Amino acid sequence: MAKKTNFLKRFEAWATDLKRNLFLRARLRLTLFYTGLIIIVLTIFSLSLYISFLRNIKNDIEKDFPNPRQEQLIVNRSTGRLAELILFIDGGIILFVGFFGFFLTKETLEPIQQTLEAQKKFAADAAHELRTPLAVIKTDLEIFLRTTHKETPERKIMASNLEEVNRMSRIVNNLLSLVRLESNQENFRFSRINLSQLTDQTLKNISSYALNKKIKIKKQFEPDLYVLADQTKLEETILNLLKNAVDYSEDNGLIEVELKKTKNKAELSIRDYGIGISDQDLPHIFERFFRADNARQNKKAGSGLGLAIVREIVRKHRGQIQIESKLNQGAIVIITLPLFSS
Repeated sequence: MAKKTNFLKRFEAWATDLKRNLFLRARLRLTLFYTGLIIIVLTIFSLSLYISFLRNIKNDIEKDFPNPRQEQLIVNRSTGRLAELILFIDGGIILFVGFFGFFLTKETLEPIQQTLEAQKKFAADAAHELRTPLAVIKTDLEIFLRTTHKETPERKIMASNLEEVNRMSRIVNNLLSLVRLESNQENFRFSRINLSQLTDQTLKNISSYALNKKIKIKKQFEPDLYVLADQTKLEETILNLLKNAVDYSEDNGLIEVELKKTKNKAELSIRDYGIGISDQDLPHIFERFFRADNARQNKKAGSGLGLAIVREIVRKHRGQIQIESKLNQGAIVIITLPLFSS
């Protein structure tokens, strides 16, 4: 019983590592692909060999054994042995290809992994190093603006510079958060969260922001839907999506937020009727720094990191996110999370 428990613990640890380790998942996919090709080739070759052997042996036996029963007995015995031999050889080849391919994929993918890790490290180091000088510049600009009340050209320039510094600071912080999320360095504190209450509270937090554009938010919630989540991270995700919906909606627009139970999952949808996303841009919206052409014209448009962060947070919660949109017809974002009852 103890051995069985230890085996289950090791299997669960391996399964958890597999979920987190992108490199290991890529190795397994590539190994399964190669093994699948070998199985197809071996199946075609083995069937051809078996059919050819069956025809030849029938032709040879008919000349020497006129008795049909003896003929059938010998055919069955010979083909049975051949089938066993083919299965034994094919099985050995498949096992060899599977094990050898798994180790070979490590040699193939390891340089790619090292390159990706180097890129992530560079992004994290660069973002970390930029935070300090940006903070210093921001402080100096804020002191200047607080001590200078007269509207001069210099003050306008400094105010504009402060806006750009704040924007750069947000980009740096978002980039650092994304790198930590992708490298599994971000700490998540999971607990049982009432998603209905959390979403409702987030709507209240953004209501004043939506009021600036006179945007009406219509909500329809199913009460007491619980999920296992990090409350801060999940609230950040919902807030980010709601802010996007407001930013890309026209004045006096409408945003519809719906939360419902679908089988054993909670489904949160946020629909706006704003500028939308074109078909050619839609497949790229979760990529780093990607912004659609029509979104670039929006003064409040972000850096293109928000949706990438949202996707990573949703993935860490074992959920899924999808976006459906048409140009100039708005967009709908749908997040599904596993329900947690106890």
